[in-house]
Amino acid sequence: MANQDKRWRKTDSLAESLGDMVVCFTVIGEPDVLSEIESAVQERHGGKVVTSLFENQYSRGWYWLTIYDWRATKDRAIRLLMETHELGEYRLVVFGDHNNDIKMFQAADWAVAVANATPELKRYACEIIGSNEEDSVVKYLLDLYNDGRP
Repeated sequence: MANQDKRWRKTDSLAESLGDMVVCFTVIGEPDVLSEIESAVQERHGGKVVTSLFENQYSRGWYWLTIYDWRATKDRAIRLLMETHELGEYRLVVFGDHNNDIKMFQAADWAVAVANATPELKRYACEIIGSNEEDSVVKYLLDLYNDGRP
C-alpha cells in the first residue's frame, strides 16, 4: 500500500479484524448495496451505532457508508476535550463540509461551512466561507489570529 499508516491494511476476512479497536468502518460501493447494508446494521444495532450513506463529494460516483459507535462522534469528542481541558470559557469554532458535521455544528458556538459544503449543512452554519479547495479554512484562521480574536 502507498499509505504508510499501519492502521490501514487489506484483509481477506472482516471477522479477523473485529477484535481490533475499531472506531469507524467505511464501506465503499454501489448505493443500493450500501443501503441494504446500512438497513441491516441499523436493524441489528439500532442506537448503538451511527451510520451515514453519501456520495463522496470529492470523488463523484463513489458512495461511502460509514458506521461507527454512537459514542465516537465529532460532537461528543469536542465536548469531551472541552470538559477535560476546562475550555468552557473559550468560543468553540468548527468547520465542516458534509452532513456528518451537523451535530458538531449544533454543539459549537460558531459553525463555519465551506462554500462547497452540502446544502443541508449550510442551513446549520453561522457563516459560509470560500471553498476548501481555496484553502479558505486556513485563510479564515489566519485572519482570526491576525485580528487577535479568540
